[in-house]
Amino acid sequence: INYRQSIIARQEATRTMHVGEYLAFKQGKANRTIPRDARRYWKTRGDERVRHDHRMVMAMNPNGIDVGQAFQTPLGPVMHPPLEVGCRCRVVVRWPDLVGIEMLGKGD
Repeated sequence: INYRQSIIARQEATRTMHVGEYLAFKQGKANRTIPRDARRYWKTRGDERVRHDHRMVMAMNPNGIDVGQAFQTPLGPVMHPPLEVGCRCRVVVRWPDLVGIEMLGKGD
């Protein structure tokens, strides 16, 4: 039972962190501390443990998404990771003036 509790706790902590990051992005766009053209991008760890469905999210959303939009995934639309139990994916925020610089989220 301890193992199951640990998995559930980790999953819920991860979900809570991603919800907080999404709300910070949403608030930043609303009060204009984040530029209007900022986009959210799905990012995997890029290693051999990344599941196929998780890798597909990047390909399904190549131009990123805006506030209020869900990521299109093979498992249905989601607002943020985790996609499923044990997901190690992240969301990064980028805008054209700072291409390649991750503003929220640590990525790999």
